[in-house]
Amino acid sequence: MLGVVIAGVYPIAPFLIAGGIAFFSIFLMIGIPRDSSQTPPIGQPQSFLKTLITLKNDRTLIMFTCGCLLSTVVHGRFTLYLSQYLLVTQDSKRALETMAALLACNAISVILLQYQIGRFLKREQLRYWIAGGTSLFIVGLIGFSLADSLVSWCVAMFIFTLGEMIIYPAEFLFVDTLAPEELRGSYYGAQNLAALGGALSPVICGFLLMHTPAPTMFYALSALTAMGGFLCFMSGRRVALQQK
Repeated sequence: MLGVVIAGVYPIAPFLIAGGIAFFSIFLMIGIPRDSSQTPPIGQPQSFLKTLITLKNDRTLIMFTCGCLLSTVVHGRFTLYLSQYLLVTQDSKRALETMAALLACNAISVILLQYQIGRFLKREQLRYWIAGGTSLFIVGLIGFSLADSLVSWCVAMFIFTLGEMIIYPAEFLFVDTLAPEELRGSYYGAQNLAALGGALSPVICGFLLMHTPAPTMFYALSALTAMGGFLCFMSGRRVALQQK
């Protein structure tokens, strides 16, 4: 949020400030004392090959990871495709003002509501929470496509952020429920492959902005997150049936 405001005054400044913060953080990390009370792990760890075989045979995890990947295209790096869209549809000054307002809305909403929403998440109802979060993403994306004022942009961002606050903890709680104790780290690692969706997001959105009317991007993203939500919901359904 501050980066957008500073960039409006001096475009290079955010990069210089970020580089300076990263540089000085090195000295902070050097000063962190080592924990001498750490104990070695009990038992032999799983071999990498055995872990891959286990993950390969878990179709529920594969389906869930694919669903998360599609969903991450939408929420993983949303600031990038919103910036692309605003620069295509607005002049640079207005785009910076809009992005600053959207980032502020997103940050304030997360700070105020993340804990309150997280308290209601239950393992037995995760697939319904994911479906609800996906629906909020779709409503938010459609709101972005129709927004014609700063207020409407912020309302759409608030709805989108509600979905974000549901999806993030629900995804990790689902993997925690699904993973055997001895393979918990491997399952989290496999689920993190969904982060590739965030890398694909600006490529897909840039292509759509170049070759289709600008609002089409949001409708395509809505379709992707709907497919991702469906795969995640079906994964949750499989887990529920297996537990019965």
